[in-house]
Amino acid sequence: MPRLSRGSHRRNPETLILNQVRGVLISLGYGVLRVPVPIYTSQKGWSDLLVIKNGKAYFVEIKTEKGRQRPDQKAFQEQVEAYGCKYFIIRSPEEAEQIFKNLED
Repeated sequence: MPRLSRGSHRRNPETLILNQVRGVLISLGYGVLRVPVPIYTSQKGWSDLLVIKNGKAYFVEIKTEKGRQRPDQKAFQEQVEAYGCKYFIIRSPEEAEQIFKNLED
């Protein structure tokens, strides 16, 4: 079977949304950290992004329109919220812009 060259494979739809959301949040002045893969192996369910501004941190999980959280992601959300942090499931760059612009008001 021939090997696929880099870029000839299909991109994950969530990755495309994630990159668009990152761009929106950066344009709004937020620091955006992509949670590295090794964290996923040490604690399942980590959010895709850690978003920071003015001393506040927000956890962001990226999903497609029909995407659903896994049980470990729901457990991570509950844990984060129990500590008083905000956790968002975002499905589009437009939704990210709306949510994070409202946080600034």
